[in-house]
Amino acid sequence: MIEIIERKEGVRNQKRYISGWKVQVSYNDWGHIAVRVIHNDTPMEDTLVVFDKKTSERIIHFCQNKISHVDRLPVDDFEDIPF
Repeated sequence: MIEIIERKEGVRNQKRYISGWKVQVSYNDWGHIAVRVIHNDTPMEDTLVVFDKKTSERIIHFCQNKISHVDRLPVDDFEDIPF
């Protein structure tokens, strides 16, 4: 599940949840990280969260420098799903 929280001082937080059957993370030719949430067992219904290049670089830098030493949890081995 992905939780998106929009915050503004003095206003109640707005929350949006994106959940699904499976999640894929990718890095494209343009330097963007994309998170794909597949909503059911067919790839015909999904949601993409795409970070621009600058944000993607900041995420990568954070992972390399702040959490690279953290023990990794096992990841389920899913079949490749074509886009």
